[in-house]
Amino acid sequence: MSPEKERAIFKRWPEWFPTAGDVRRSRMGERFCFWCGDGWYDIIFQLCERLEPLVANLDDAAQFQVVQVKEKFGGLRFYVEGSSDEIEAVIESACELSRRTCEVCGKEVASLAQHGSLLRLPANGLWNTLCSSCSELVLSVART
Repeated sequence: MSPEKERAIFKRWPEWFPTAGDVRRSRMGERFCFWCGDGWYDIIFQLCERLEPLVANLDDAAQFQVVQVKEKFGGLRFYVEGSSDEIEAVIESACELSRRTCEVCGKEVASLAQHGSLLRLPANGLWNTLCSSCSELVLSVART
């Protein structure tokens, strides 16, 4: 995800994302960032909006933290600590939506069989959910 979009999320929910000074860090010691394309920005932002009241109602809301956000096998993964069953259900709903949304442009992919593809990129071996247009573009760049 682009640094500008990451910053917008960090600014809105600073207490949810781990920091060390000015550098965002995960519990694994890496710089905290979103390992997915800009096309899922709206899904992630809306997910965080939906989580706000649920996190506020936790017995210990200060324990809630986003640990990792990434793409895996063509779908969003949003890992948290200090969660509840209701929070996990909302997260799963967003992850399911990502499997029908182009990771590059955010266009809905109604049916992967007809309008898009789950594409394994040769350069990095990752699976990505892409609409037809983005799939063609990514493949043409990969061929060069």
